[in-house]
Amino acid sequence: MREQCGIVSVVDLEGKENVVPIAARIALGLQHRGELGAGIATARGGMLGVHKGNGLVRDVLRPENIAALSAPVAIAHTRYATSGSRNEALAQPFVQQADSPASSFAFGFNGNIANHADVRRSIESRGSKLSTDVDTELIQRLLIENTAKGVRQEIGAALQSLERQLDGTFNLVLLSGEGDAFAYRNANGNRPLSYAIIDNRYVVAASEDSAIKRVFQTATTCDLYPGQLLKAGAGSWNVDTVTSATIARCFFEWVYFAHYLSKLDGIAVRKARYECGEHLARMDDAAPPDGVVVPVPDSALIAGEGYAHTKSLKLAQAITKVKEGRTFIAGKEDRIAKAMTKYQIDAANVASKKIILVDDSMVRGTTLKILIHRLRNEGKVSEIHLRIASPPILAPCFYGIDFSTTDELISRTHYPSALSSDVLPDDALVSIASDLSLDSLRFLSTESVQQVLEKHRGEICMACVNG
Repeated sequence: MREQCGIVSVVDLEGKENVVPIAARIALGLQHRGELGAGIATARGGMLGVHKGNGLVRDVLRPENIAALSAPVAIAHTRYATSGSRNEALAQPFVQQADSPASSFAFGFNGNIANHADVRRSIESRGSKLSTDVDTELIQRLLIENTAKGVRQEIGAALQSLERQLDGTFNLVLLSGEGDAFAYRNANGNRPLSYAIIDNRYVVAASEDSAIKRVFQTATTCDLYPGQLLKAGAGSWNVDTVTSATIARCFFEWVYFAHYLSKLDGIAVRKARYECGEHLARMDDAAPPDGVVVPVPDSALIAGEGYAHTKSLKLAQAITKVKEGRTFIAGKEDRIAKAMTKYQIDAANVASKKIILVDDSMVRGTTLKILIHRLRNEGKVSEIHLRIASPPILAPCFYGIDFSTTDELISRTHYPSALSSDVLPDDALVSIASDLSLDSLRFLSTESVQQVLEKHRGEICMACVNG
């Protein structure tokens, strides 16, 4: 299971308002992080309630579906999962209803556990029987083992135990049967997690601050620092550091995953993408001086702006994205099917022209290959020069991005000695360009990414680039 999900927590400290609709609206702002399933859990009177299922947030969390969950505290989740793991029962939040409200909890999880198999064997050796093969159940089982005296009392120690046993990423929102809400950012900080206190009444946490501001437009948001736990309930809230941090923020969050209106760990996503485009333009010595810059929507639009401005070239919005979900987070067959209809081409803007096609990243190349074919045939372009506003993806990711084998990666298949260098030699660039029917190909350098994210230099995970 390799998940890239969105998590939400909302608490009314006065205990009066039903916050379920608020949680659902914030979850809608995280739809881009997971389109397979959604769910909400609540706590009231010592009992946990949940509604979840497969589908988009707007469909699963319809007002009539969640009306019975009225409560002053709620958590929500948007789910992404790889092909073959689409069982509706695996939608989150997971609920553990114990004999005592103190030991009952519901939780949602954003991340991936790399040592899943080892942890599973360890749990089963202690006599526990697991009913699924997902890492969400592993976390549930470990939380059960470590909160026997009550979630409120033992949550800090339980999270420390998770950090010791789990190799991976596991941002959590957790709701106790007693009505306490918790939001925890994993000690490596691989995934973002923000929070806000609104009118000294609402305590809100979400994977991205833009989702919070979707509902509370004037909210002042903060980032939970890696290893920090936000607690809210019984009229009070606080943030504690419960584990020491070894920070490895995923650069792909700025490049692709996060919403362009989000600000992650003090760096605005829009600013980062624009600067990636600027750096890409400055290091590009092969682009035609009379070319037209055509960004691939949606996540490369801003990088395309930065590239075009730096090169003083015309920017053409010649590709329109059909809103049918992200092909990156689909199974192989779905990716191919979606890629065939994912874009509409405006031939009038590109016919007979040399275009500089700017995209945010290239992982498998499935969508790009089809798009390039369509640009040549439908768009009648004369030349296509592809510019990628991130480095080549050359190694697997085991911490929450869905590519776990090297044979999935188009750059690696053309450069098998990749782990010795994260800069593709000219012959590899020519080989990939030929495979994709391009006139030329260039990638952003790793150093450029470090400069764009200079504030966190030395704390950025680029393992998918350099192994």
